[in-house]
Amino acid sequence: RPALPGVLAPGGRGQRRNADTRLSPSRARRFGSFDWRALAASIMISAVLASGATQWVMVNGASDSFAAAVASGHRRSLLAASPIDIVSSDRHTVKPWLDARIGVSPPAPDLAKDGFALIGGRVEVISGRPVPALVYRHREHLITLVAEPQQGGKVSEPDDLSSGGFSLVQWSDGAFSYWAISDMERPELDDFVARFRKAAA
Repeated sequence: RPALPGVLAPGGRGQRRNADTRLSPSRARRFGSFDWRALAASIMISAVLASGATQWVMVNGASDSFAAAVASGHRRSLLAASPIDIVSSDRHTVKPWLDARIGVSPPAPDLAKDGFALIGGRVEVISGRPVPALVYRHREHLITLVAEPQQGGKVSEPDDLSSGGFSLVQWSDGAFSYWAISDMERPELDDFVARFRKAAA
């Protein structure tokens, strides 16, 4: 008996299924042209970025969540519409603005003549506490300087905590623990730190 339309004769059972599951040449080409090397590269880049973020938390083998928070805050500021809350190159404007909001403001020396122009400030929230942050510009680079207030803190020399594609330097003058971060090369950030410390002394 002839098979009904769309139904295989007994001898052809399974043939339609095989035929339907075979890709047409054009579809095969589309799937075959997928760039698996690009996918592998993307996965590798993601792994590198993730390891970089982990390094922010592990500084000299010890957990340092403050350094990680400083790095995250700097990254967020670069993605924001504006990296600063108060736009001003005048320290007599920036310092009172910070003091009025969080009750503390760090030294904010004018370093424009040295190539590091103060452009404003913002409030960072780290470990649930608001802390002041100054923002300087050096050519096309931004520098975030977070100043964590200290009570009876010890004076410490600049320490290199650079990792994850950013340069990060930390030091203390006894009143504040400073964290300077930028995508500049480390020698340039060292220059900024030296000039800031001299002017703020």
